[in-house]
Amino acid sequence: MKNRESIATRALVTVLAGMLVVSAASMLAFYVVQKQRYDDKTVEAGKALLSGLDHESAESLEKGQRATFQAVLDSFAKIDAIEYAALYSPAGLMTYRSGQVSVGMPFVHEDGEFKNPNLELYQESDGRYARADWEMVNHVDSERALEHVKEKRQKKEQCIDCHFSVSKDLAFDDDQMAWILADEAPVFFHRIDATADCLTCHTNWKVGEPAGYLSV
Repeated sequence: MKNRESIATRALVTVLAGMLVVSAASMLAFYVVQKQRYDDKTVEAGKALLSGLDHESAESLEKGQRATFQAVLDSFAKIDAIEYAALYSPAGLMTYRSGQVSVGMPFVHEDGEFKNPNLELYQESDGRYARADWEMVNHVDSERALEHVKEKRQKKEQCIDCHFSVSKDLAFDDDQMAWILADEAPVFFHRIDATADCLTCHTNWKVGEPAGYLSV
């Protein structure tokens, strides 16, 4: 009798264990499907926002109108779904951001805090400051920047240790867009490639190479 009860108990435990496994697998599959749907919708929304930013900022970027472009960034940042809108340089360093004045110098993060090295030059020049060789050399290749990089490398430091940058590991799709789906704040990037018109002012650029990256 005891053997029968023992066999029945083991059989019941086995059945229950199997049910739990099936239930857990079903829940996991449901979560994966729902997560994928959520990610797909997030990507769709993010790409739509980037397309809007690209459209609204195209003219001011083409004409080099800093104030107008800054106004576009500030306007987009008012959208509830957007924490900030920004522009990264061809080298992938953030140089313009909503809510911040800029003359094109890369922003800095220090101990988790945002730092704006543009403030003094912006105030002194009323926002009109420009490097004497800006149309021939990218800021990362300027004499001052090269000296700065040399000093940092001697200290075993990299650009990403202090600057906001576009990851070199990002894979851009056919729309020239890429994204990082962080749980709290997804970030989207749109690579802008240089055209023949860009070379009218930026004589050191080459057609097809990155001219910058818009981001929301």
